[in-house]
Amino acid sequence: MCAHCRRAACAPVVGQYGQAMPVLLRHAIRRPTIAIDLGTAFVRVGTPSQPLAVERTIHRRNGWPAAMVGGVVNDIDAAAAVLADALSEARLTRSRRAHVLVSVPATATSVERAGVHWALRGAGVTSEAVLIEEPLAAAVGLGLDIAEATPLLLVDVGHGISEAAVIAHGAIQAIAGTRVGCAQLAEEALSERALALICRTVLRAIADVPADAAAAIGRLHLVGGGSMIPDVAVRLSTATGLTVHLAPDRFHAVAMGDAACAVETFRQRDAHRRHRTSRG
Repeated sequence: MCAHCRRAACAPVVGQYGQAMPVLLRHAIRRPTIAIDLGTAFVRVGTPSQPLAVERTIHRRNGWPAAMVGGVVNDIDAAAAVLADALSEARLTRSRRAHVLVSVPATATSVERAGVHWALRGAGVTSEAVLIEEPLAAAVGLGLDIAEATPLLLVDVGHGISEAAVIAHGAIQAIAGTRVGCAQLAEEALSERALALICRTVLRAIADVPADAAAAIGRLHLVGGGSMIPDVAVRLSTATGLTVHLAPDRFHAVAMGDAACAVETFRQRDAHRRHRTSRG
């Protein structure tokens, strides 16, 4: 996972999201800061002052392969075109030299993560991009305190991928994922199998932490498009024995968390660079 998240870079904004954002905005930097939630069905681009500057459905262009499949880049050129259009719509004219943070599935492979960097290059973004894992971003977007020792369970059911993460001490302690989501849940012939796979995925994540940590999980936080489907919450509650919490902003939790984490991540990185320069 991203080293910055493992060092709990987002911890200062967690648990007090609404109150912390104005404080973070005082640390504004000269280079623009952009947060991107690049999903299978939607691309969302935001800034610290406007976390949801752009929200676009990703349509497959005639003659082009799908840009995203299963939550990850499927075709670099198509994904680059999607990003370029979204950045243009957001009127981020200085995006080439911007600080950029992009959320990716926690179960994405190194090759899939590299695809994000290549797609950004294709969209004209030449500056370094930091990747953050979606369950961490979603937890921050919900205002949960990921720095606490008590573990929390975050389940993100997206359009093409579902992930379950146990989070504590500012890091993901256990992660499980399956490349099924709302697309399969919407098909009558596949919905039952998809629900069963999602439930098994969540149980696998819980089983991967020590018994005392699993017992300390108080409830299940459900986000993503799948959280809007009543059957998903009901089945997950039955399978885990946990109360499923549905926050009002759960559909945009990842995007909101991306924006919060972006400003804090780059503030800390810039401070570290200034410190190294002054010592040199």
